[in-house]
Amino acid sequence: MWLPVVFRPTERYNPYPDHREWTVWQPDQIWGGTAAAIKEAVSKLDNPHHIKAVAVTGMGMDGVPIDKQGNWLHPFINRHDPRTETQLQLYPVLAPVSHRLYEQFSA
Repeated sequence: MWLPVVFRPTERYNPYPDHREWTVWQPDQIWGGTAAAIKEAVSKLDNPHHIKAVAVTGMGMDGVPIDKQGNWLHPFINRHDPRTETQLQLYPVLAPVSHRLYEQFSA
C-alpha cells in the first residue's frame, strides 16, 4: 500500500537585532507547517475516509512552555542557539540521572 510522505522545513527566526546568533522557533509557523503537510498528504489519497492513523514526527528536543490558553510563555529557543551550550555541556552528567529517574518512575 502506498502512503504519501510530505514535509515542511522549520524556519529559523531571529527577533533580536542585537544578538544575531540567537535563534528561536515560532510555534505558529511549526503548527501551520504541520497542518499544511497533513492537508497535503490527505489530498494525495484516493479515499481519505480510509485513514486509520496519522503520524507526525520531528527532530530535536526543543520545547516551549505554554499557558492554559495555549500562549507561549517564553521564546522557543532552538538547539542552534548558543544560549543552549550550557545544557549541552551538562548532558553527559544529567542524561544518566534522567534515565535512572525514568526507570524508577515508569516501573
